[in-house]
Amino acid sequence: RGQAQAVALRVLAQLRGALGSLQRVRVLELYAGSGALGLLLRKEGAAPVLVERYEPALGLLSRAAAEQDLEGIAVRAGDAETVLGDLVRAGEHFDAVIVNPPRRGLSPLVRAQLVQLGARALVYVSCDPQTLARDLSDLALRGLRAAAVAPFDMMPLCEDVESVVLLTAAAPSPLQILHQDEQLVVVDKPPHLPTIPQSEHVRCVLELLRAQLGVPSLFAVHRLDIGTSGVCLFVKRSEQVAPVAAALAAGHKRYLALLRGIVHAKGTIRTPLRDGGMSREATTRYTRQALVGGHSLVRVRPEQGRTHQVRKHLASIGHPVLGDARFGDPASNRHFEHKHGLDRTFLHLAHVELAGLGAAPPLVLSAPLAPDLAVVLARLRATSAPT
Repeated sequence: RGQAQAVALRVLAQLRGALGSLQRVRVLELYAGSGALGLLLRKEGAAPVLVERYEPALGLLSRAAAEQDLEGIAVRAGDAETVLGDLVRAGEHFDAVIVNPPRRGLSPLVRAQLVQLGARALVYVSCDPQTLARDLSDLALRGLRAAAVAPFDMMPLCEDVESVVLLTAAAPSPLQILHQDEQLVVVDKPPHLPTIPQSEHVRCVLELLRAQLGVPSLFAVHRLDIGTSGVCLFVKRSEQVAPVAAALAAGHKRYLALLRGIVHAKGTIRTPLRDGGMSREATTRYTRQALVGGHSLVRVRPEQGRTHQVRKHLASIGHPVLGDARFGDPASNRHFEHKHGLDRTFLHLAHVELAGLGAAPPLVLSAPLAPDLAVVLARLRATSAPT
């Protein structure tokens, strides 16, 4: 109980430090539970809006507010994604936001919506340092950077740590540049951002890279799916797109993917795929790298670049990529999200070889496995290891 009080006081202190007085400050709290923080905020003069999907908890909040003669606490029953989406579409804005999600952390959709509320401060209360790190990395790309982190030992004699993090508005964190020359810029694309502008997303990799380099005329050579990370190519002039794309087609790409179940040590999938409204030849080769917790970590080499080729082909043999919401297994995806923090497709473009760029030898580009995927593997290995 003492630590719970200390966490609450830390949240209030961080908000005061970021906003000054809390009088008439509009605060949105997601995953509000029975509203202990909301009651304290109202006593400070704030105008809290509390969101909680478990309605009995909101009943306890109403009872506590009545017993303490507190009015002016707004409540919304529903899950965070739905209510937050409604607030964003309604053009609602808040001075501050508090989130206290379960162990799996914030969903990609919630993270994307949070930045649209115009809040000057976000306080993130986390019970899992690994999903917290994943979420902070994504939020930093969206313009919310961690300013202070305080750990709390909520449950003695175990490894669990509660963290309270203050985030404030800042310039997006820089993209990692893997290669740059007179025509080519190669970055390690982070997950959850589209390669080029999409109407439903506030930011994209192309726009972030243009701002980072101060080069307004960059052009994408190829596009990685929003949930895929790894090597991503851009050029500085539009006339360079075609020759670099041809060099990419003449070379090869190798992905790392975690597949549901145990696949053969190696295999080749030759199944035509619909692409551009036509059935087109498609071949994908894979080699199993390791077995992890009853699932297969594979290296995948598509011979063409058909739309969703890797994901479609692997799903067609009964071993979809874990985390793939479109072609994957929903039950496995939910398990990996809740148990291991996997909130996107486990697919990473690790290696690209460009062939035929003038007289030069092939250009080899590599990106290490994305940190969020490395954590998923580590957690899977830890839970499946013999005791």
